[in-house]
Amino acid sequence: MKRILFFALSLMLLCVGLRADDSEYMRDALNGALEEAKAAIPQGAFRGKAVAVLPFLQDSTGILTGRVKNMLTSAGLVCLEGKEDPMWDEIIKEVAWNERKDDILDPATLLKFGKLKSAQVLVYGMVTALDANSERVYAEIDIHATELATRRHLWGGTFARRIYKDSKLQGIVSITPELRQLLKKGFEEGKASLREPAVAARMTKVRSVAVVDLAGDIDKYMTGLAVGMLTETSYTPKHNRISSVQQFRGLIREGHCDADAFLYGAVRDLSQRVVEVILDSEKRQKIVRSTLNAEVQLFIEDVREGTVLWSRTISVSEPLQTTQLLTEEEMTSERERIERERQAEREIEKRKQKEKIEDVPDNIKAEVADNWKSILKWIGIGIGAVVVLVVLLVIFKVIMSNVFIR
Repeated sequence: MKRILFFALSLMLLCVGLRADDSEYMRDALNGALEEAKAAIPQGAFRGKAVAVLPFLQDSTGILTGRVKNMLTSAGLVCLEGKEDPMWDEIIKEVAWNERKDDILDPATLLKFGKLKSAQVLVYGMVTALDANSERVYAEIDIHATELATRRHLWGGTFARRIYKDSKLQGIVSITPELRQLLKKGFEEGKASLREPAVAARMTKVRSVAVVDLAGDIDKYMTGLAVGMLTETSYTPKHNRISSVQQFRGLIREGHCDADAFLYGAVRDLSQRVVEVILDSEKRQKIVRSTLNAEVQLFIEDVREGTVLWSRTISVSEPLQTTQLLTEEEMTSERERIERERQAEREIEKRKQKEKIEDVPDNIKAEVADNWKSILKWIGIGIGAVVVLVVLLVIFKVIMSNVFIR
């Protein structure tokens, strides 16, 4: 009996479905973040200089480190294999990994790498965020380049990419007027949060707040909204165009920060979900009903103690409807496109169901095939027992009600 119940439970779990593998989406998101980094490399900043790449933090497999090397090479830089330098292994052993903080390398550590004979520039970094939910994957990496001879920071920043899983969910690449109004409303709520008594009590010693560019921000628009939000409070914003939290923490450590706290964060979601597409043949127009979505995480951290004084997730969503006039040819093309999408969705669903069944161990499949009548019987008994229990509860409630009425 236990075996039959186990197989029945397995069958029900198949019906509920299993969590999809996000590894492919994560890979695409990381590759996209590296493309953002490649595009941001300033022309001539360290061109012609030999570059060595330090193993990235939180990259135990070395895959990301290898991709960074490929990214630098494709950008036209001379990228060395660190192990080709006779001093590489010795320095790696000398620099304990716990000396590497969550920021840019300190001058003392860089001095050790200055012993390298062939490399002139050291590139290093870490994965600062990599998470997924049912709709999207978000990847964020921090990359820096420092000249070893002078220990001068040549380039760096935080680079992010969002990948959306659902074809009806599209990433927004430009800030529309509708989205501007939506975001302003969200930052107004953030401003109100900063004025709450509990927050004000934690920030009594804060007069000025440095603003670090938000990760994943299109044209730094939301960073500007954050600066504007602070301007309308008692805190004076200072925006020095620092694009990396790690770089800013390095400045704090070296005593080059004149603010009491700093604001940083990330744009985790910026998308438009298509809810419905209506084709009006009579008026020859396409009506698209969708939802604008944005999610921005914000933090204010104390410069002296490193404690988070305030945090807020600005999450906004608003319906949007657009109408577009079409020619007869465009109407026909649109109908065909919608039908292709529906067919593709049906095929994907069939494939998922097939993969779920194939993932079940062969011994369970065999047992289910041999005992399917018994399994159905026990499922039926279970459903019947639930129904009987519900009926008994209803009868008991009616009886008790009559007793209390009397």
